[in-house]
Amino acid sequence: MQGLKFGALVLGRKKMGNKRLHLALRPLRLNYTGHHRTAKNREFWVSTGVDFAISVAVGFVAAILIGAVVTGTTPLWLAVGATAFVGIAIGGVIDFFGIPRWLKRMINNLFDGEQE
Repeated sequence: MQGLKFGALVLGRKKMGNKRLHLALRPLRLNYTGHHRTAKNREFWVSTGVDFAISVAVGFVAAILIGAVVTGTTPLWLAVGATAFVGIAIGGVIDFFGIPRWLKRMINNLFDGEQE
């Protein structure tokens, strides 16, 4: 079996006598554009790094934007909710324009020695 050798925790029923629930650790396979992504694959690490960097940047920008607008008297739940909403909106715009795909392609091309 190809793919990640990490496991996925799955709830299931034993097909034996007492029908108790049990936890099973099963192999997990991830598919990415028709290829299996493994921890040894450079595309996996580039994709993970880009996704992590974008999520940190989006969270930071959302917190800065909301922090600049709210005052000290704003309830915490409102500030956290607004930050989450703004972060989701920024992330949606970034995904809509295909920035993560473009960054992943550019970084993988740099590793391959190609330039676009």
